[in-house]
Formats: sequence, structure tokens, C-alpha cells
Amino acid sequence: MINSLKKITKATEVENKMIKTKRVAVMRFRRDTGQTSSNMRFDTADPEDLTGLTSSVESELKTKEPRLALETSAEDVSVILLTDTSFLPSEKIDPIPKVASDELTAQIWNDMGSGLESSDDHEITYINSIVLEVDVGEQPEDFILNLFIKPSAVAGSIDETIQRVNNSYRKFQIQYICGVYDVGTAEWVEDKCNTVYDPTVADSGVICQCNHNTSFAVLMAVKEIDPGFIESQSIMSKVLLFGSIAGLIFTVSLIIPASSVMTTRSAKVNMCFSVALLFASILFVIQDFLVKEDNSGPIKLKSVACGVYAMLQHYAWLVVFMWTMVEGFLMYLSLVQVFGSHISTTCSSSTSWHGGFPYLCQLLVTSFSRRASR
Repeated sequence: MINSLKKITKATEVENKMIKTKRVAVMRFRRDTGQTSSNMRFDTADPEDLTGLTSSVESELKTKEPRLALETSAEDVSVILLTDTSFLPSEKIDPIPKVASDELTAQIWNDMGSGLESSDDHEITYINSIVLEVDVGEQPEDFILNLFIKPSAVAGSIDETIQRVNNSYRKFQIQYICGVYDVGTAEWVEDKCNTVYDPTVADSGVICQCNHNTSFAVLMAVKEIDPGFIESQSIMSKVLLFGSIAGLIFTVSLIIPASSVMTTRSAKVNMCFSVALLFASILFVIQDFLVKEDNSGPIKLKSVACGVYAMLQHYAWLVVFMWTMVEGFLMYLSLVQVFGSHISTTCSSSTSWHGGFPYLCQLLVTSFSRRASR
């Protein structure tokens, strides 16, 4: 069917004009003499209905970021747009769940968890964009094809797209991948184009850098993150934290013996800040020994002790932030407001509110959490 559509598109005498129905749109584009590349942009409000599709070849688009954009070095380009994969079937492609956009990510994780219960190597892959077929005939040696494709469904923020499934050690991520349809195997493959996108932006478009012409689409797949990468992150965090703890102990051991220095305002504040940061860092480091993901540690998950330990960490870091604010305020007085910066009364009372305000924040967080859990 796709070959028939390509033949029709290449044979048509109507150039630079979109011919479209609800599910299929075709265009034969021929660039003007003197241009070095062919550029096309397409946009539609509904990716499941191409009757409203507009192209930059026929008129100026109203949106700055189109649904799809194409740049190629070829002169004569046949473009076919499809709303789904009916003409390009694959047994490994699942339909995107028909749920509200704000519930999609949660549904994907639920499906992934159910699949992993029956198979350890279970994967989920969706077609998540308009399907694009590009044909330039005989490809030149320097053929380049760059695509910008907007996903139809948004996977979510970076925090929503990385999770551990079924409380296991394995960590998975919802990723966008440039897919190319392989006619020989009747499957969508993922290693034929370079994929470029920003995972920190939920609705970012995907750039596909290719050197061949065929059928393209953005795949949304759940992939397991390399455990070696996770382990290296954990080791690096521990090494840096232990280095920080050693530096803080060294700082405190230098300040305490110097009795003349300890009487100054800045030394007292630095001492309080260093002790608070040292305490918070130690709590953070030892949590891996006290709380285990498999619930085998001294502190059990979802227990009262676990809640108390979490509150203690939260409080410790709030105290660190409060002393950081005091440090910044004193630095402002020393470097900006040099004269008239005597605040002995305020400074002496700061030791009472630096711990009281975080405690008040802790009570508010606990109160809201208990209400939300009811």
C-alpha cells in the first residue's frame, strides 16, 4: 500500500500542493532553482485528522513550532503523512492507552509493571507521532535528511519518566526514539537515525538525523537504564559526600582551638553552619545502611522509624538552608553595606529562630501530608 502511495505521489503533476484526507496526506515537493536544500514544515491541531493539515510550502504557518518539519539535500521529494501504522504493521508496537493526557504516564507504568510480572525482559513501545514516509528517488552520495517531529502524547517531566517498577532494583525510563520501518522484518527499528531531544522538557520535539529515506515516526518506549550507570552515580555521590564530611570535620577542628577567633560573629556563624551541614550530610550517607530497598535494613520502609528518620533529615537540611541565609546576609553587610552594619542583637537572637523556623515548616508539612493521606 505504501509503495502504491509513493508511486501515485511521484507520478502526480501537482507539485508543492498538499492533497489530504482524514488519515492520509501526500505532497510532491520540488524546490526552486538556486536553493541548496528543501525545507518543509507541517502543522495540525489534531494529529489524528489530517484534513486540517497546513504546510509552509502553500502558506505561512501561524505557529512557531510546527508539528513536523523536514530538511533534506534532495531536490525532488515525495512526502506521505499517515495518522497511524495501519499500512506499516508490527507485532511489537502497542497502541497508546486511550486515557486523559494527565493520566497517560501513570497508565504506562501500570502496564509496564503488569508486563514485568510475567516476563523479565518485557518492553513497551508505542508509535507516538504522525508517520512520515519520505522518498527522494535515487539518493545522492551526500544525502542528508533532518526531521523535527512533535510527539502526539506527552510522556511527562523528567521525574515522571524515570521510575523503579514493582519496587525492584531495576530503573526504567520512558524515552522518545526515532523509529524507522524495516520492510524486510516488518518491524520498527531504532538504530537507523540519531535521536536528539531534551528529556527535561516534557513537550519537547524530537530531531531525527538520518542519511536515508523510508518511513519514520517517533517511538515512545520504556527502556531499562543501564545498572552500571546507576551504580557509578551512587559511588560518585558517596565519594563526594565523604570528601565533604572530611572537609567539614577539618574546618570545625581548626575553628574550635582558636579561642580568639571563636569570639567573632562570623566564626560563630561559620561554626553553626558547618556543624549543621556535617550533621545533615552524615544522616544522608548512613541512610543506605539503615534503609534498604528490599526492606532488610534496621529501619523498615513505611514504619514509624522510617517516618521519623525522614523528618529528621528534612529538618536538618532546613537548618542548613537557614544558616546559609544568615551567611549570605552577613556577607551582604560586610561587602555592600559596610558602614552601619552592627547587628549584635539580631545576630545573638538568630540562634533561636534558625532552628525554630525549620521546625515550624516541619509541622506544616506533616500536617498537610496527614490530611492528603486521608
